[in-house]
Amino acid sequence: LVAAVSAPLPADRYQLDHDNDVKTDVTDDQRSLFMTAQQCKGTTLAPGGKLYPNEYICATDPDDGSSIRFGLNFIGILLFYKNDKVVWSSKKRGDYLVFQEDDAHLVLYSTGNRVAWSSQCFGRGGAKAAEINFGGSSSSRPGLLLVDDNDNDVWFLGTD
Repeated sequence: LVAAVSAPLPADRYQLDHDNDVKTDVTDDQRSLFMTAQQCKGTTLAPGGKLYPNEYICATDPDDGSSIRFGLNFIGILLFYKNDKVVWSSKKRGDYLVFQEDDAHLVLYSTGNRVAWSSQCFGRGGAKAAEINFGGSSSSRPGLLLVDDNDNDVWFLGTD
């Protein structure tokens, strides 16, 4: 299921220096050109699954209606949103994000398959899922949860 995000989204005001570090604002024209193309790819990223710029995993909490979105903005910065407000950023740009099959961690790759960012967590088996969680597992807080194929919670990124 792929659905285009139709609600107004926050202004992603990032530009990169020569080391791919976040520095200054992009123009409104640059931002609006790419904002309409954002897509929600479901609530879970499967083992080996990839996200590219403007792709996210996202969900809405059935209890309070809050929304969570995790993925790459239009210039490839990994962002985590709660209610369309950025709560975390990789501060590094990449071409695509992969949920590694062999050890259940996230890796953001840039040009030439160089690692731009990694969750630096390693499961005790292969990967099972990277999923939006609203407190249904060992964490009672909403966030992004990485689970290995032994059902161990490997990494958690909370919204607060």
